Amino acid sequence: MYSMRDTIITVVLMGAICAVWLWQKPAREVAKMQAGIAHALFEPEAGDVYAVGHSGRTEGLSGSQNGVAVLWKNGEQHRLSDGRFDSAANSVFVSNDDVYVAGYEKSIEYKIPASFSIFWKNAIIWKNGVKQSLGDGKHASEANSVFIWGDDVYVAGYEEISIDTTLSRPGQPYFEPIATIWKNGNVLYRLTNSANAPSKAMSVFVDGKDIYSAGSVPQYFGGSIATVWKNDQILYSRTRVNQTSGVNSLFVSEKNIFGRRNVYYVGNGMESDSGRSAGSEAMVWKNGKLLYVLTDGKKIGIAGSVFVAGDDLYVAGKDVNYAMLWKNGEPIRLSDGGASGSANSVFVSGKDVYVGGNDSNTAMVWKNGTVFQRLSSGVVNSVFVK
Repeated sequence: MYSMRDTIITVVLMGAICAVWLWQKPAREVAKMQAGIAHALFEPEAGDVYAVGHSGRTEGLSGSQNGVAVLWKNGEQHRLSDGRFDSAANSVFVSNDDVYVAGYEKSIEYKIPASFSIFWKNAIIWKNGVKQSLGDGKHASEANSVFIWGDDVYVAGYEEISIDTTLSRPGQPYFEPIATIWKNGNVLYRLTNSANAPSKAMSVFVDGKDIYSAGSVPQYFGGSIATVWKNDQILYSRTRVNQTSGVNSLFVSEKNIFGRRNVYYVGNGMESDSGRSAGSEAMVWKNGKLLYVLTDGKKIGIAGSVFVAGDDLYVAGKDVNYAMLWKNGEPIRLSDGGASGSANSVFVSGKDVYVGGNDSNTAMVWKNGTVFQRLSSGVVNSVFVK
């Protein structure tokens, strides 16, 4: 998350990437109808709490159990999808009168024989509840983060495309996910490395003509490398030797007195040795250098979201079964660890710190370290306060 002029922004991603922004301008009541779904958003008042993610499971086609992309406003749930296909909301951004949500909705493609079908994730941007597909629906794609700059809408995610690799054969295109930045619904950048390796973008930040994004690309000897791009070039790409890592969230600070910006990013890494137990470390980087290792790596540790407010750095994530908040590297437990919990997004408004995530199967929002909202069954991927 980051603060910029009169705008406060949070970028989040854990597993499915998320991002949040706050614009301090009022928004009129908006009511839209999409595929028979009513989605109403009312004029925001000071202190409104927005959260996006997915609710519990519904009965889908062929008896499948699908998650439903949702937006909660002050605890009231608004569906973005009808539940026929699995969907999730990963990121939300409010600008002027418009509410943008990025995520995915699965679509179906029938193959031969006709009874056989394949479900693909399809990258979606919802504007005031009306959806627009960013992918072609025939190959997997996902929208993980959305950012508005002026009149332009930027989205970070991935899309599977045909690429030229050593696995390609004549007449048999090879499809891999490639980190993608969309601008106003059109592909702006395909981001990878010189080897056209598979990649994913989890977070995006725009500052004038410069577009920062973050995610991961594979290493030659296995695993992946935490990667930050500036425009279409790699800015930072490093990890520990023999370790795989990826970025979930990106924050770019305001300029300091020297006219420079600091780039903070968070994620997780794990030893790639097959002989090691499957643990991971929650990690924080600043300008390409490791700043904090927040967990011991013996079990699951994830850093999912970052926010800088003044001199304080906040990170939301997970340590084993605990939903966690770290302030300047010091841990604060948000859940009791009795069931699997996770903190996926952090947002600071004035003196208050909001965190979105889940405790067991319940979507949650915490405020200043205590439970603020218990929502429906499901997960909060992103939260902001306006």
